Amino acid sequence: MKALLVFVLLGQLAADTGLAAESTNVAGRHYVQVIRGSDHAAAPAPGATLVGLKVRQQLEPVFRWKNYWEVQRACVGVEPGKVGRVELVDGHSLEIDLRNVEKRTIRLFRGNKQVRSAVCRRDKDFCIQGIESADRTVWFIVVRTDPPAT
Repeated sequence: MKALLVFVLLGQLAADTGLAAESTNVAGRHYVQVIRGSDHAAAPAPGATLVGLKVRQQLEPVFRWKNYWEVQRACVGVEPGKVGRVELVDGHSLEIDLRNVEKRTIRLFRGNKQVRSAVCRRDKDFCIQGIESADRTVWFIVVRTDPPAT
């Protein structure tokens, strides 16, 4: 139930977040950030860094964590009319589907099984999904068209 609530809240957050049109995106690049919310001052994993201001401003008003740590970053090129895929931590992968000219569909997989999906307008520069892992920690997947600041 908590995971569903996180997913619904993140879907609304992504729908309400419109900062830059995708037309500013260079060569269909999408930047994927795997983020973990934590109340601890220490990084949750080696190499983890605090997220930049833009992402933090989207998450802090909705969630209670003191810190948001980026634990993985990837860049995936997706041409209009195509689907791109990137491998993520913990056996997850993410698809970015641009086959609909007005919408961007994000599908999160664990292994070969789809566990989440979200649709946002293509003119939004953020799509955010939340997942709850087996140890009951909440992770966020941010898909954006502008390079992260961190």
